[in-house]
Order: sequence, then structure tokens, then C-alpha cells
Amino acid sequence: MFGRFTTSDKRQKLFAQLEEYVSELSKIGKVDHVIADGSFITEKDTPSDIDIIVALKPDQVPGNDWNPWHLCLVSKRFVRRKYGFDILVDRNGAVEYREHVDYFHQVKEVPGMTKGLVRLTV
Repeated sequence: MFGRFTTSDKRQKLFAQLEEYVSELSKIGKVDHVIADGSFITEKDTPSDIDIIVALKPDQVPGNDWNPWHLCLVSKRFVRRKYGFDILVDRNGAVEYREHVDYFHQVKEVPGMTKGLVRLTV
């Protein structure tokens, strides 16, 4: 069992969706890892979402050599509709990746304070 479950089954549902999404990402062979953030990784009794950074392998750029399903898995609109996640997609090690990780580390209500994140190897 994962996390702290209280009266709501929302975290369990989000976790099942996350497992499915990461499983699909692992099949395409172009993703290094994902970083999860959002209320899902907090102590909130009823988390509302998971925010994700999809870290592509450094040599990958979504484009014409990707099949349509692979492109769907890194489409903000598709992932939001199918899984309910907000995603950012960057190449691992790129400047944008580092900026997004730094942003995810910030605690919204407490300027200057940082928090941990969940990193899942794909």
C-alpha cells in the first residue's frame, strides 16, 4: 500500500492512474524518469491532483519519428483528459528541466522554503 489513506479513496485512485501512466511511458523507451508533485504527495486527506515533469532521455525530442501514441503520452491536453495530470515535458538535464524542478521544489505558501519531490524511474 502506498501513502497515507484516510476517509477518501482519492489518493488510491490517483496512484492507480499514475501507475498506469508510468507503465505506458516505460513502453515507449524515450523517457528517463518522471517527477511527481502536487497535493498527491502532501499530507492532504483528499489530494486533488498530481503535477508531473516527464524527463525525456537527453537525446529525445518529440517529433516526426515518434508514433502517434507516443506523442499522446507527452501531450498536455491528452494526459489531462485521460489521467487528470498536469504535465511538463523536458529533456533530462536541459535548462528548462532544471527550472521546472526548481519550481516544483518551492512551497507555494512559504516563500524561500523548499520541499521534496517524488522521482520515479521509467
